Amino acid sequence: SSLPLEFLEYLESRLSQIKQAAIEDYANGRLDGDEALVGILTLVADTRHLLAQRRKLMAGENPAATQAPQWNLAAA
Repeated sequence: SSLPLEFLEYLESRLSQIKQAAIEDYANGRLDGDEALVGILTLVADTRHLLAQRRKLMAGENPAATQAPQWNLAAA
């Protein structure tokens, strides 16, 4: 199933708001520890990446063609 483009844009906007709120909360001492901020920012970045892949799928592109190569270190 495909997400409507408007919903993707809404999610991207909310991610920006969440990121900004996390940075402000950290700056104002409302987040306890660096790990909390790093965790939130990592989740935001990962989710943005997934939304970008979904957007490419909706545009008919192959997201695998634009990804960095995955190295199989276990096979080395």
